Amino acid sequence: MNLDIPMSIKMNYKCFPGIKDLDSGKKIEENQIIEILEYINNRYDCADFRMIPILRTLYAYSTLLTEATLKEIEKTVLGFKYWMDEPGEDSMCYWSENHQLIFGTIELLAGQFYSFPLLVEKEWSVRKNASLIGLSIDINTVLLNGILIPIMKKMLLL
Repeated sequence: MNLDIPMSIKMNYKCFPGIKDLDSGKKIEENQIIEILEYINNRYDCADFRMIPILRTLYAYSTLLTEATLKEIEKTVLGFKYWMDEPGEDSMCYWSENHQLIFGTIELLAGQFYSFPLLVEKEWSVRKNASLIGLSIDINTVLLNGILIPIMKKMLLL
């Protein structure tokens, strides 16, 4: 698979348009979520950006999604490569400050949501690293009051 995709694709939509409807309590055509999951599963550069609205959807809108879509999201979240030392081919950028912040945050939120089953096969665990410094992050801190507000507003069209 060619992992080198053009900037026009990388910098295209990082969210799905239906997130606005989910925020209004409406159900949506879920194929738009599946399209974002395919991008993430291919581990293209900027896949970490696209994981943010997926995790927001899990925390805030999962009751509005079908079981099939929730299973696809779970498969993507648990199979994601959260750091460069994990196995598998990818074209994701890990080095810049924004990517470092996002990768760490999405791994924490994913592990928190799924009670850390993703850490079973991973040597490096955010749970272990977070516990070393007594860190506990919840979705409200990150999405509403915390560090990702500027990123979230831009990516989620808030």
